[in-house]
Amino acid sequence: MTRVLARRAIPIIVSLALLGGLPGVAAASAPWLSGCSLAANSNYLCVYADRDLAGNRGHMSGDNATYSSETYPGSSQGVDDTVSSAANLYGSKDVTWSWNSNGGGTDFCVNPNTSVLWVGLYNNDQFTSHVVHANNSAC
Repeated sequence: MTRVLARRAIPIIVSLALLGGLPGVAAASAPWLSGCSLAANSNYLCVYADRDLAGNRGHMSGDNATYSSETYPGSSQGVDDTVSSAANLYGSKDVTWSWNSNGGGTDFCVNPNTSVLWVGLYNNDQFTSHVVHANNSAC
């Protein structure tokens, strides 16, 4: 009887452990969503860990005051200080990426519907936040 209970309990415990781990992976990616369509006028932005719009990636809408403790969807790689290429898919808004939290430090501004295949040697792996501007007059 004890062996039968043990055999039934092990799969249940393993299942609960696996299910408990899944929400943590999804929560770690917030606010980043997986993929990036690169479709013009999508009204979001995309970041990529590697140049040429490759590697781990994520997209989101709106501002982000700090990438600290955020990861690319489906990955344990942090977004903070790892961005090598990016895309601004807002139809009429500039996006400014910054080296520090809350838009501080050195800025890198990208016009609407523009992809940057490499942010350059100076800006590579430096971004910690971004601001979506109200219009396209910031760059």
